[in-house]
Amino acid sequence: MSDTWCTTYPFATPEVFDITDLHCDVTRIINDMMRDGQPIVLRGFDKLHTWNKELLSIRFLTDTHGHDNATCHDLRSHQDVEMPLRTFVKKACYTSLTEQRKNKDLLYAKDLAVPHQWRTVIMEKIIPPPLRWMGENDFNSFGSGNAAENLLLYIGPHNTWTPMHKDHCGTVAHNLMLDTAQDAHSIWFMVSVDNSKALEELWHTFNEDLELESFPASIEHLARATFPILVYKQQKGDLMVLPPNVYHQVINKGPATMKVAWSRLTMESLKLSITSILPRYREIFFKEAFNIKVIIKCSLEGFISILRNDPACPSFSKELVRKHFQDLLSLYRDIVLDEWVDIDGIHNDPRLRFSPQAMVFTSPTQVTKSSPISCDYCNTNIFNRHVHCNICSSSNESYDICTWCFAFGRGCKHRLTSVQFTESYTMRTLRQLYSDAADVWNIYSTQADTIPKDIIQLGRDLPFSSATLAYTRWHVFHNLPITPVSCHRCKQVKRNQLVFSCTNTHNNGQKWRQSNHRISCKLTFCEYCLFERFNLSWTDIFRNSGGPFICPRCSKSCDCSQCGNETVCHPKGPVNKLLYNDPSENPKNRGGVQDSISRASVSQGSKKRPRPQNTDIESDDEVNGMSPAFARELLSQTLQKCTDDEERTMQHLQELVSIINRRVHMTTGHPSMVSKQQRTR
Repeated sequence: MSDTWCTTYPFATPEVFDITDLHCDVTRIINDMMRDGQPIVLRGFDKLHTWNKELLSIRFLTDTHGHDNATCHDLRSHQDVEMPLRTFVKKACYTSLTEQRKNKDLLYAKDLAVPHQWRTVIMEKIIPPPLRWMGENDFNSFGSGNAAENLLLYIGPHNTWTPMHKDHCGTVAHNLMLDTAQDAHSIWFMVSVDNSKALEELWHTFNEDLELESFPASIEHLARATFPILVYKQQKGDLMVLPPNVYHQVINKGPATMKVAWSRLTMESLKLSITSILPRYREIFFKEAFNIKVIIKCSLEGFISILRNDPACPSFSKELVRKHFQDLLSLYRDIVLDEWVDIDGIHNDPRLRFSPQAMVFTSPTQVTKSSPISCDYCNTNIFNRHVHCNICSSSNESYDICTWCFAFGRGCKHRLTSVQFTESYTMRTLRQLYSDAADVWNIYSTQADTIPKDIIQLGRDLPFSSATLAYTRWHVFHNLPITPVSCHRCKQVKRNQLVFSCTNTHNNGQKWRQSNHRISCKLTFCEYCLFERFNLSWTDIFRNSGGPFICPRCSKSCDCSQCGNETVCHPKGPVNKLLYNDPSENPKNRGGVQDSISRASVSQGSKKRPRPQNTDIESDDEVNGMSPAFARELLSQTLQKCTDDEERTMQHLQELVSIINRRVHMTTGHPSMVSKQQRTR
């Protein structure tokens, strides 16, 4: 394909500004970029008098850091290779393109540390203040020990690439070309925020998922787009600036290019992270690059110090603090309210099949974290309250589950017996910080409106938080005596699942119709049947505090034989269809009723889906119709009858298998679930 492709639709050119132009107002340009969601290019940095071409060069890097080891990623074998930086640069820069094409490997040096001399020159003498890493417009500067180290160096030989992706946590992306070997350059393909959905649909036509960030599209692929794709040839001294959530793909051409890249956390980034990005990361099990919630807390503490004229605070001006203070406080409020356990709301809720008045709040166990904690199931960072298992933890690694995952029933095999509900900060500490921030703002603000000091009062009418849902599950199975109640749909007693009672009231037949006497339905359904048969998640049912629960029988959607709606079928597959990380790779993980990790494979076209598989008899459930205690009792009785006579022993074991089969068939209506291999054992 000739070079004319970049001048025809759908390819277009982004806005380009010359940094050497005296009329180039960087602040106005960046504000317009953030408003429009369109990437821009600032060129001419290598023409500035502060640009030191001898210092910012590949030769200087190899002369001073050539013996340092560099991690190079092989784009063909998808393996990481360690080699001295001097060896990699020699292979990349001083090998002809013909020889490079013959190589079996295609190495790309990524995420290298930027030399300290470069940091000072680039961030203090070349880059304008609004765009600086850890500068006045970067909330990452408040992260202290939790700040992400994302000022990184990239050296890309000919035909290396980065597939279509967007920067993590809604950050503003920056990429400055420092040096090239001969006439090397990089070709950027960028899609504005407004066309993200259309780009995702285009990727589906290639049988690829955009969120996996693994497909490097060719020019022929991109030419099929029905929306504009911005293309730019990045050369030495060009700075690419991309607003949050802009997808982009980069291909390096020529012997080698050397670039430095960084990301800035803006207020827009924090808003996007809390409202949409972090919830999506939890769904696809994507690991966070920034500890967003901790950074918001540290930023609020920094804002308070700035307004109080504390000299030991980051370089944010008071003007910017006043501009962002209320937005930051609002984000912090949402974070804290999601950590709050609404015990009063639980007491007044009639839907759970136990006495809510018997539930009292037990203060979580206090833990001290020396480093950020991430959930062992979904990989997202844990801000404060979480579930911890001492048995599955070791001196080298801890096993922790976030409240969102635990609310869904996820965790280790001890999740129903011996896990702890823990926290890193006390609720009093978090509430006090909000109160202090409200006091400071009410004193220093020129606005007439004041901010309420009690954060809990603001959350009284909100849906139940994930901490409330997780605490309910934890408290029910660890501290409350559970009265066995059978599920209306599966006719089983579920000791390992939450069971819900219908809150609907209706006339009980003709006898009561004239007297208008109404009674409660109170039919119970387990969370597995609600999800599997009726597409209802218990978290969605219970999240609305005090809301009604109309059971499937009252809504005439129950498909059991007793209700007479056997033709109604509501099959539901696993929720997690796209997973960036597979939780089953950790053998300690057990899924909830909605997770594919807890399901057996089912042949295509089967009308009935299998029940969740038990992987550990010590803690898992009686989902197969027989409790572990019952199985152990039968096994003990059988072994007591066994003698040294092998024939008699086999006879007793066959009797045990027969009893188990009858028990399973009687409770579930399913045929034998004891495999041939189990019988042999």
